[in-house]
Amino acid sequence: MIDLQDAKIRSARFDEAAGVVTIDVTLPDAKPLSVVFEGVRPSPHIAPMLKLGGTILGWDPSTGPGNTHLYLLDGVITLRADRVVLK
Repeated sequence: MIDLQDAKIRSARFDEAAGVVTIDVTLPDAKPLSVVFEGVRPSPHIAPMLKLGGTILGWDPSTGPGNTHLYLLDGVITLRADRVVLK
């Protein structure tokens, strides 16, 4: 997987009906990238997490179904998904 350290979050959205969270980032070399989490179950905790922004200090992607953590200066975005895809 791509290293997202120092990538900047541009936007984040949750399509609850489809169970898809998309986080759009800009990598340090200015390339745009979308991190797409598929198979996300609705939770009241997702919307507040997706309001976090800034620079990604590090991340711990799940290699299969499970939790992926995006570490930010102001908190952590943790999403449980069936699959994580980089587009």
